[in-house]
Amino acid sequence: MIVLIAGPQGSGKGTVAAIVKQEFGWAHVSTGDLIRDEIKTGSEFGKKLAAIINEGKLVDDDTMLGLLQKRLDQPDAKKGVLLDGYPRNVEQAAALNKRFKVECVLKLDAPEDVLIKRISGRLNCPKCGKIYGIDFPPKKPGVCDVDGGQLFVRDDDKPEAVKKRLDTYYEKTEPIFKIYADKVKTIDSSQKIDLIMADVKAVLKGFRKTA
Repeated sequence: MIVLIAGPQGSGKGTVAAIVKQEFGWAHVSTGDLIRDEIKTGSEFGKKLAAIINEGKLVDDDTMLGLLQKRLDQPDAKKGVLLDGYPRNVEQAAALNKRFKVECVLKLDAPEDVLIKRISGRLNCPKCGKIYGIDFPPKKPGVCDVDGGQLFVRDDDKPEAVKKRLDTYYEKTEPIFKIYADKVKTIDSSQKIDLIMADVKAVLKGFRKTA
């Protein structure tokens, strides 16, 4: 069973997915992670994917859906799957729907000013890769809790860059919600995380399965 989690950058998809994975026992399947994990294997397929990425191209839908099928065949995906990062446009949604049945779409939504504030407030550790945010700050300002690395803001997380990323999302990704129509459940992700999760759990309760 597949539930899509979608929303603009800064809407909290990663945080929500991590909690659902822990509390529901569902698999959080990020298509970006699938590609990176395959590349790390050093397989011929992984090398092909690496070449595509290095050339700045997008992985085609057939290849992406093949990776997804491989992931869905793993035991931890049997209870349920929260799919993150795909589809990003109506063409990908059409391709996905030909291969898999989507039961529900969780749409995380928040005002643009909230999203920009959240994303531009992210701090990254150059050593361990840990990310801090407005709601999850480091114990010591500017310093990573894990390894003491000096935290920084990525160029693509700065306000002007975030605005462009959000414009792309509104233009390319927002239209997919029309395709799924009554399967879309909109969650106000401008709330505190406990309120967001209360809404998410209320939606997912009907889909919850036990081992």
